[in-house]
Amino acid sequence: SSYRSNFCETTETITYCSKEPFEVWKNVIDNLIDGLSIRRIAQKNNISNTTSFNMRHKILQCLQVFLNGIILSGKIQEDENFFNINLKGTRPSNMPRFSKKRTSSSGSGISKHEVCVLSAIDDKDNLILKIGGISRVSNKMLDNHLTGRLQENSMLTTDSAKAYRKFCKKNNLKHIAIPSGQHANKSGDNLAEINGIHSQLEIWLTKFHGVSIKHLQQYLDWFSYIFMMLKKFENHKLEIEMYKNIVMSREYIKVNKKSKKEIPINLYEAYGDYKYGIYAV
Repeated sequence: SSYRSNFCETTETITYCSKEPFEVWKNVIDNLIDGLSIRRIAQKNNISNTTSFNMRHKILQCLQVFLNGIILSGKIQEDENFFNINLKGTRPSNMPRFSKKRTSSSGSGISKHEVCVLSAIDDKDNLILKIGGISRVSNKMLDNHLTGRLQENSMLTTDSAKAYRKFCKKNNLKHIAIPSGQHANKSGDNLAEINGIHSQLEIWLTKFHGVSIKHLQQYLDWFSYIFMMLKKFENHKLEIEMYKNIVMSREYIKVNKKSKKEIPINLYEAYGDYKYGIYAV
C-alpha cells in the first residue's frame, strides 16, 4: 500500500507540530529582538522555561540558514574578536579541565584558551560573525569560514597578520593592511567600524551572563541578524522582514537536535595538555 503525505502552510517550518499558537511564536520573536532572557520570555508568554529555550533555539537555527547566504562586497573591514572558552552546561564527567576561578587574566597576548571569532562588515552593512577556532587567526580559519563569502575584487582592510595576505591573494581580493600598532595607514584606512561592532557585541552578550561555547555561534547569528535588519529597514518594514526570514524558513528543527550540537572548536587542542577529565591519561 502507498502512503500519502499531508502538507500545510507550516510544514517544515519552525511552527510545524508546535503546540503553541502563532501569536506566541510572534511574541517570542519580538522578545528575542529585544534581547530578553529565556526566563523572561517564559514569564511574558506564560510558557515553561524549557519551551522558551526550545523555541528560542529553533528560531536561532533559522537565522543561521539565512545568514549563511550573506555575501560581502565592496569595501570590507575584517578583524578578530576573542572570547574565553565557556563550558557552561558541560557535565562534570565531560569536562576537559578543572574548574577555573573567575579572575581576570594578567598575562598578555592571545591564549589558546580563547575563541577566535572572525568578524567582517562591508559598506552595505552586511555582517559576518563566525567562530574560527582557538588562538590567533590562521589560514585554515579563513579558508574554512570566509572562502566564498567575500565577493572577488572587493577591497579587504585588515590588520597586518600574514594569514590575510595569503587569503586575499588566493581569493582575488584587494588587500589593505593596517600597520601593527597603528589605528590607520597613511591613506586613512582603518578598522574603526568593525572594532565598534566588537564593542557593541561584548556589551550585548553581558546580559546573558555567560554563553556556552556550544551555543555561541547562535548568539553571534542573533546579534548579526538584529544589527543588519535595524540598518537595512525602516520601522514600518522591519517587523515584516524579520518575521519573513524566520517563520517562512523551510527549516524544521526537531527539539532533540539542539542537544546534539557539536562544540565548534577543538577542545583537545585547547586543554589536552591538562591531562584532566576526558583527556586524562
